[in-house]
Amino acid sequence: MLVCPVAGIHGCWRRVFCHPSGIKSISKGGRLASCQRVTVESKAAHCLALADDTLQVLQQKNRQLRSKLATLRWPPLTSVRFNGQSFPLPLQSEQPDLSRLAAHELEYLAGFFDGDGCVYATAGRCCLSVGQSIDGAEVLKYFQGALGGSICRHRDGVGLRKPTLQWTVRGSAARLAASLLAPYSIVKRKQLEICAEWPAGHANRAGCSAKLVLLKRKDSGIIGKCSWAYLAGFFDAEGHIRHSRAFITLELQQKFITVLECVQTFLASEMCVKVHVRQRSNNFALSIYTTSTSKSILQGMLDAGMLRKAAQAELALSLTSENAVELRLTMAGIVGNQNFGRRLDSAGLQRASAIVSSRQQAKRAEKNGQMSFAKSIWANVEQQKCEHELLNARRENYELHAYVDHIHAMYQD
Repeated sequence: MLVCPVAGIHGCWRRVFCHPSGIKSISKGGRLASCQRVTVESKAAHCLALADDTLQVLQQKNRQLRSKLATLRWPPLTSVRFNGQSFPLPLQSEQPDLSRLAAHELEYLAGFFDGDGCVYATAGRCCLSVGQSIDGAEVLKYFQGALGGSICRHRDGVGLRKPTLQWTVRGSAARLAASLLAPYSIVKRKQLEICAEWPAGHANRAGCSAKLVLLKRKDSGIIGKCSWAYLAGFFDAEGHIRHSRAFITLELQQKFITVLECVQTFLASEMCVKVHVRQRSNNFALSIYTTSTSKSILQGMLDAGMLRKAAQAELALSLTSENAVELRLTMAGIVGNQNFGRRLDSAGLQRASAIVSSRQQAKRAEKNGQMSFAKSIWANVEQQKCEHELLNARRENYELHAYVDHIHAMYQD
């Protein structure tokens, strides 16, 4: 068994080695021949930052390193751990007792499914699925425990893209699951209703498949009842928690507006909070900028069973002006890799703050007519910026190399 240090989750992989054509299994667990050790490590060594590298050289090395990392495959995932116990993939399940599901559980599941779920037809059968990176495996186990189905490997990890798993339920089990989720769904209710009534005759299935395709292309959501459990599930799938200094912002983005209007109405009713839904170039966004309101909403979702983003929410609730920097670094360790290597560490934040302070000082000097003094401060600002960018590039280089080492360590365990 291997503990994956990058993903922050225990996972098990077959012993494998990497070569130009992809991933191959090691037969009989033997050592790799030296001629088979074609890895990214030797290529990445040429991109290692040197003490006398200029910013331009470092930026080029980091681009090359990211390019090489983008081709480095993770070992295929063969098992996953839940609550300290390892389960082989694919993970099958017996049909659970659906009569024992409480309304708040179905509300959460419907909310999450509205965000990340998919209704589709294949080989004449209707299916429900939810895909998540390995960090979200616990949610898939919740779906399986509640609605049955299987959890299988979906996509292998490559570079900064973590492996993904998929929960799927098919046929009669999918129809039953859809019938339970549909009354609590907003975004995908019509799709779930089609799945729940999936025809037995082959002649009518093509028409149902076509309807599913059409529903996905437009705002087919219905004005439905939102609840704390639904919002917890939907935010787990689609929400963003952001913070700057001691301020917290919550945001939901959607291609279509209906579900955001339902959330807007719910928050107005439950908390007497007026939030705005704004149209952007290619989507709609509901944002909460007031920290006290954001914390109240997070607490409400935690109380209702938030799962996927519970750790982030609890950290956000503990945010103060005194622990803002420490919390930011902790938060960075439990979110995705979208900004990997580019997030500022504590030293970088201090440098950025010093640059802002120097700029303000220069502007005050200009306002007071101290032009010569202001000019010297601006010169210092440029020097600070150059040093800041250089140190950030070095740190990025170090973190990218460390990520390469983490992936290669998986092959050696």
